[in-house]
Amino acid sequence: MVKTTATIQCTNAQCGQAIPFDKTVCAECLTPVTKRYLHTLGTKLDFAQGELIGDRYICVSPQVVVDTKPREIPVLPSEVADRFLPYLKLFSCRNHIPQLYGQIALPMTVSKTKIWLAELGSFSHQEQERIWQDGQLLIPLLQAWGNASNLSKLNWLWQWARLWIPFQRQGVCSSLTDINLMGISSSLFKLVELNLDQAMVTLADLGETWQQLLPHSGQLSPLLQELCDRLISKSIVNPEYLVALLEGAMQSAAQGLQRDYRLYTLTDAGPTRDHNEDACFPEPGNLKLIPGDEGVPLAIVCDGIGGHEGGEVASGKSIKALSTTIPNIGMAADTWNSNHIRQQIDNFVCEANDEINGINDAELREDRKRMGTTLVMAVAYGHEMYLTHVGDSRIYFISSQGAQQLTVDDDLASREVRLGYAFYRDAIQYPSGGALVQAIGMNQSNNLYPNIQKFILDRDGIFLLCSDGLSDFDRVEEYWEQEIMPILSGQLDIEDAVKNLLHLANTKNGHDNSTIALLHCQVRPRTTADTIPLDLQTLSQHLTIDPLLPEGDLTNFPFYRPK
Repeated sequence: MVKTTATIQCTNAQCGQAIPFDKTVCAECLTPVTKRYLHTLGTKLDFAQGELIGDRYICVSPQVVVDTKPREIPVLPSEVADRFLPYLKLFSCRNHIPQLYGQIALPMTVSKTKIWLAELGSFSHQEQERIWQDGQLLIPLLQAWGNASNLSKLNWLWQWARLWIPFQRQGVCSSLTDINLMGISSSLFKLVELNLDQAMVTLADLGETWQQLLPHSGQLSPLLQELCDRLISKSIVNPEYLVALLEGAMQSAAQGLQRDYRLYTLTDAGPTRDHNEDACFPEPGNLKLIPGDEGVPLAIVCDGIGGHEGGEVASGKSIKALSTTIPNIGMAADTWNSNHIRQQIDNFVCEANDEINGINDAELREDRKRMGTTLVMAVAYGHEMYLTHVGDSRIYFISSQGAQQLTVDDDLASREVRLGYAFYRDAIQYPSGGALVQAIGMNQSNNLYPNIQKFILDRDGIFLLCSDGLSDFDRVEEYWEQEIMPILSGQLDIEDAVKNLLHLANTKNGHDNSTIALLHCQVRPRTTADTIPLDLQTLSQHLTIDPLLPEGDLTNFPFYRPK
């Protein structure tokens, strides 16, 4: 890593120490140093590596900087320019696109244009070293492609295809046909920026883009070639059909892999509360080991709302209902239907909601006296992890490369961003920005929209589910690498990690109840090679989707709402 005389501001508000850049922990308060690596949108910087820009950002490369003042709100304009609206309106796709961060404030004599910055997640120290060497936040797709497993390649293609409809709605589909914008962060397919469409873009253009992957696709080449041919010839124009084909291919590729799980939960009232409205599953303090295909890995965290007489009742009832129904959803391998699984999860969440809502109505509870709960839930079926959330409890994914918040809070701040009214870093400062827009049990289920997404298990990783007693004040961003990532290398037991996180929640925050679940997934070969169908006929024989319809029911796409 290059030497620089610049320092990083400690994120501890009671400290604020200027920390030498090469340090990882503040010497005064022992808070881990937060280094936010950011991408410059469109503009290439003309500064030396290590140079301080605008009295705030360290230049890493022409398109990467590090924020030296992570505790301070970045410079943001009062209005959102039209060309940046897609970034905001696609906020629900934040796992795959950059999140607008702010602008570099430079004198007019230096630059007459505003330099926009965007963030793409948190990076491990090892990844930070790579970024300084390569000058890129993400590993380029073409570079990652050749050494990836068949399941990983199909996973990235699947994520790519799922972005088509939301990108089409925002007029940025051309971004999906520019392979230079694409990179990989662990299991996630990402773009470093978005291009506004200047002409009509079709799936045929996507097929031509995918042809660039063929020389390094190995065993996957025949299948990918056939997909490209059908896209280019316009015998596939329905994005949903394309997604379904890739899901079938992943189902086959996943047969060569086995997943083992370790799961541990803890909950605590915290130092300032006299009772605990949170609840979790499995029972706190009991390590669960789930080898191979035995059992259904299931983790749930609920944060009750409505005071002692209601919050803990709502969270407890949700846990009881979902821990009973969710494990029974499983599908046989030859009849696998992820839409069915997603719909069943939605139904069971709504049933839990209606039970609590019915109690509220029967007891004539109104306004703030109505009880409810947030929900985050992770359940694995085969190679797929289904992630569900309602409210502002969160799910993160931690790998050896970095950490990614997978959920988008159901609060006013996030809603303002999705509507294109505000920048996220600004919206979370609003006095009412953290107010929930939905929770389990507060209204009838026809007004509830559970957020359900699917994550493909193609490598080792850890899912963190937590209430805001831990996630508030960016504690996960500060401590994930120190307190969670060592589990992956066997340097830390999962039980000790959860205990350490709970201690952090109580000592660094301490304003609320805290509940934490860690679900560690380890992926290992079951056979010597993946099993890949040789042609699309095998994959399409059970599909009922018309490949020539421009849109289907969209259940595979971000923004999907069952109702």
